[in-house]
Amino acid sequence: MSADRRNPHQPFDRSLVQEFLQDRELLSAELLHTGRSNTNYTLMLNDGLRCVPHIYGNGGAQRESYVMSLVSDLVPVPQELHRGDNWSIFSFIDGSLPPFPFGGVRGFIVEALDKAEVCAWVGEDAVGRIEEIV
Repeated sequence: MSADRRNPHQPFDRSLVQEFLQDRELLSAELLHTGRSNTNYTLMLNDGLRCVPHIYGNGGAQRESYVMSLVSDLVPVPQELHRGDNWSIFSFIDGSLPPFPFGGVRGFIVEALDKAEVCAWVGEDAVGRIEEIV
């Protein structure tokens, strides 16, 4: 395991996505080597859909989806297409964003909440809920 990873990559298990696939055929599953905790794959389906299953290293499917909904007006986030107990499938966003140099998404949120204009825009109640999550 790389020194940058907190959890080893999990092997791809087709049974996780079988319900999501329905009648579609899985053409390919490619491991994405980015990230430090979750395991991510790019899937290509026969109907042209490209999606990214996240297999969570610490069981945060519901939490991550909620946090992404909170920041969706601030940064581009993929749409959650399907969710299981310890995994989610997201839409694929073409292109790449530079890594956050200040502590990942949590660091970005904490830094943003230090700005008065962000707190005013988000609202006092939402700021408290966000701080509880991160």
